[in-house]
Amino acid sequence: VDAAAAAVANDNGGWFGFLTLPIESLLQFLHGMIASTGLPNAWGVSIILMTVVIKALTFPLTKSQLESTNKMQALQPTIKGLQAKYQSNPEVMNQKISEVYQTNDVNPLAGGIP
Repeated sequence: VDAAAAAVANDNGGWFGFLTLPIESLLQFLHGMIASTGLPNAWGVSIILMTVVIKALTFPLTKSQLESTNKMQALQPTIKGLQAKYQSNPEVMNQKISEVYQTNDVNPLAGGIP
């Protein structure tokens, strides 16, 4: 049992250490700050505050993804029309769809980036 506990202590986060170590450090830092104020339930408040910090850091990515998704949804009827019109010639269909994306300044791959 002691060897297993030592192995876990020396694990350094394993495969996901590049994610878990900064998150754990942030959580420990927030907990230390909140606990020093004498607030009860410091772990719960620390977890909520950490969630808010992470959401704030990822907000620009989320915003650009939602904007791209909305642009793609607005163009969907046009794309469906082109697909119906050029279904017998996929090469021309892809060219026309690409032109629609370029004229409307839309990147079809931008909505898939988390």
